[in-house]
Amino acid sequence: MLDVVAAAAWQSDEPARLRADLKAQPTVVKANALMRFFGPIRTATYESLAAFMDKNGLLEAAYTLNYQRP
Repeated sequence: MLDVVAAAAWQSDEPARLRADLKAQPTVVKANALMRFFGPIRTATYESLAAFMDKNGLLEAAYTLNYQRP
């Protein structure tokens, strides 16, 4: 999904360029030491997609619910 949004935002159909540009803007994922030990965690989250769209003038509003267990 992020590739499609990036292609539209940057008006590009070059997959290699899109991948390189997206890798230059990583999303920070909080993970414990055990998860990091077993390998890199790469993902596109709702927040990263919303941030990308906002940065490129494609977002009117975004809402996130932050739930914490009592």
